[in-house]
Amino acid sequence: EHQETTRVLHVPPEVLPHLTPRLPTLLDAQLKLSGVRLSLRSEATGGSSLDITGPTKFVDTALEQAGAFVRQYARREESISMTAQDFALVALLRNRPELGAGVELVPVRAEHRVIVKGTDEAVGKAKGKLEALLLEAERCAVTQPLNGAQLDKLSRATGRDRKPLLHQLQETYECALFADRATMTLSVRGKGDAVARMQEALVQELDVDEHERVVPTQMIPIIIGKGGTTIKRLQQDSGATFDLERSSGRVRIFGRSSAVQKALAMLDGLTAEFGAIEEIEVQPRQIALVIGRGGATIKALQAESGATIDIRKEACVVRVNGSQAAVAMATERINALLNSPPPSSNGTAQRANGAPPPGLRQPPRSGPPPGLAPQQ
Repeated sequence: EHQETTRVLHVPPEVLPHLTPRLPTLLDAQLKLSGVRLSLRSEATGGSSLDITGPTKFVDTALEQAGAFVRQYARREESISMTAQDFALVALLRNRPELGAGVELVPVRAEHRVIVKGTDEAVGKAKGKLEALLLEAERCAVTQPLNGAQLDKLSRATGRDRKPLLHQLQETYECALFADRATMTLSVRGKGDAVARMQEALVQELDVDEHERVVPTQMIPIIIGKGGTTIKRLQQDSGATFDLERSSGRVRIFGRSSAVQKALAMLDGLTAEFGAIEEIEVQPRQIALVIGRGGATIKALQAESGATIDIRKEACVVRVNGSQAAVAMATERINALLNSPPPSSNGTAQRANGAPPPGLRQPPRSGPPPGLAPQQ
């Protein structure tokens, strides 16, 4: 017990400025009276060593006291692995004073881990705060469905800094957002009050919707209209945007939820009015029969039924489109015309004069009634 011995304590460089002025008073009075001596020396590696010399029974006690002082100022680092979602939240909040006071949090994004650097005491406190944060985030996490328009808006860069909306929301409301296109969902993670504020913001920011329909490809030109007039009117009156694909008949409508619903109603109305389509195959010689002299027959068919009739001479097809009732009437009249027996000489004379076939009313005349001279 009374034999002298020496214990060596490594002193990191960051501890040396704190230890040097405290060296004379580092040990308590009893250890000093017992003959324990402290001596600092430099090491070849750049650090320092504290030699503690004295009676064996007192040197061990002095080593504990000196070690406690060194640990108070010595820095260490600890690596904490976590899930991708937890990592995103910690990386977002790592500079908050209440989370990492006295420590440095270094995110390693590729490995989803965070390195905590600081004194032993500070690292321990930071670990406790991180664990509490992640437990609360797990408890308060919410997941909500998204549509394509909402996903597109979240990823679209806006504002002067041209950051995606998702990043702007994360920074403003201190929550981590995870948009998953595979599942069409959005996950929100953070502290309880922050998650509540984020949900309120999302209601306002994500008031967008999209709807997709497939219509007969023959409807696409009708939706577009001559020179694009119809689709321009649909977009202007509804406030939604239409995206058309001619080859497949796909119609994608997107915009604010109320605008999309209004656009769908307008599309339904357009489809009800022009959406019924019927194609009738004819013989080449029958095309002239459907048209009539000077177009008299086809004009009468359209006027009586309200349908639109388009004759494709190359394909020998008569296409009829309009409302279901209009298409049904026009189709019936055309089939009756095609299946009627050859006209008599009187009938031929009538058609030669431009009259429609039997059963069809004469289309309205553009000039004055017979027997009245035009007004001067």
